[in-house]
Amino acid sequence: MLKTFFRPWKNEYREGLVKFSIFMGIAFKSLFIFVGLFAFVFLLFAEIIIFIGFLLFPIAAFYLPFVKF
Repeated sequence: MLKTFFRPWKNEYREGLVKFSIFMGIAFKSLFIFVGLFAFVFLLFAEIIIFIGFLLFPIAAFYLPFVKF
C-alpha cells in the first residue's frame, strides 16, 4: 500500500480523472492502512491477554481451592 500510495486508484489514467483517481487512491489506501493497523493492534493485545491467561490458569487452578472468600 505504501509503495503505490500516490498512484491513481485502479490505475485510472483517463483525461480529467487523474487527479480525482489519485485523491481516491490516497483516501482508500489511508483507510485500509488505518483499519489494518487497528486490527493488528487489537489482535496483538488479545493474543497477549490470552497468553497471560494461559500461563496463569494452572496457578489459579491450584491456588483458588485453598482461598476462603
